[in-house]
Amino acid sequence: MSTSIAMSPVADPARGHAEERAQIGGLTAATASKGDAALFRLFITPLEVWNKVVATGVAKAKYSWPKKILLSFLAGAYLSFGMAFAFLVGGQLKNTKVDDPGMYNLILGFFGLPFGLTMVILMGSDLYTSDVTFMCAAWCEGKTKLTAVVWNLVYCWFGNLCGSLFMVQMYLWGDVFTGREAFEEGVAVKKTSPDFGVNFVRGMLCNWLVNIATWQAMTAQDVTGKFVGVFIPVTIFVASGFEHCIANQFGIPMGMRLGGPAHYVSTSEAIVKNYIPVTLGNSVAAIIFIVGFYFFSIGTGHDMVVNSWNSAVARFLPPMLAGWLQTGDVVAGEGGLHPLPGKFIGDISVHYGGAAGGGASTPSHRGISAALRALTSSMRGTHATPPAAVVSTQPQLQGTGESAHAKSMV
Repeated sequence: MSTSIAMSPVADPARGHAEERAQIGGLTAATASKGDAALFRLFITPLEVWNKVVATGVAKAKYSWPKKILLSFLAGAYLSFGMAFAFLVGGQLKNTKVDDPGMYNLILGFFGLPFGLTMVILMGSDLYTSDVTFMCAAWCEGKTKLTAVVWNLVYCWFGNLCGSLFMVQMYLWGDVFTGREAFEEGVAVKKTSPDFGVNFVRGMLCNWLVNIATWQAMTAQDVTGKFVGVFIPVTIFVASGFEHCIANQFGIPMGMRLGGPAHYVSTSEAIVKNYIPVTLGNSVAAIIFIVGFYFFSIGTGHDMVVNSWNSAVARFLPPMLAGWLQTGDVVAGEGGLHPLPGKFIGDISVHYGGAAGGGASTPSHRGISAALRALTSSMRGTHATPPAAVVSTQPQLQGTGESAHAKSMV
């Protein structure tokens, strides 16, 4: 006797992002139709990357300080390899720099830091400029404490510095720059000459690109794709002359130790004129252009802003005008738009219990999400927390009473 089992749509936990559901759902359907255990993909979607970014931040927040410092030390060393490579290849093309500055900048950006950042990513070390994104994203979604974010970034920055200074000494012991030190000496002077604001902006532009590189590396699921994702943005930032605080932890001290014009650059000048403004610029860019934009577009912040906006226009404007101005992609009947769930759903999503979830309620009370949730509640005239979505890995099956288990892909 043949029976047919019809699958009802699973309640989407991804807050109504239609384009993401289409991509993820299509891939899941393809896997099921082929009977494959898993479908290998060359890349994943932005929503999945955001989930990975938050999950990575949560994992890093749990590191012990010895683990954090050791992994940060390695990141400083790996990036120093790349920085030194750029100096020893592109930095030696003196004639090209004069005759064809465009080609010179391209070669300088091509050979060096892209390889260093690729090593950082593939070897699992911790780099300050990308950790800002991981940690702040986890905090915004209410998954870690602000104190954990601050201490993690402090350990990371100083761990990177220790690794960079160690590599400076190693290159000096190895006489690697002997006869090739002129470019390196000039770099130390060049990086400490601009005003505070100039280096701050260059730091912002740099880390916007570096975090694009990190994001694209997380998007790619193969080593070649990860390298290509890193290569293009990092080449752009080096060729453009932007400033990276961790790369400078090797570049400036190396020049100061080699002598020449850089011998007159003091440690205080390096700190005040470069490290401080560049570190601030790197941090601000990661927080605004990566964490901020994606939190409010595909993260929990999107739902909170939409709900606040819809509540405001419904409360203060005439119904017809409010209907034109309301936004969202979950349409109700005569009541307008349903509030979006406003909960982070990902690899580390919080499952709410009670009668529906079968467990205790474990809401998040930290981060921007909590603040926006409170704002939404106040605009609705209530202080109650909106009901949260429950993630189910067993979709409802309709048919002849037979049951089956199917894993839903978040």
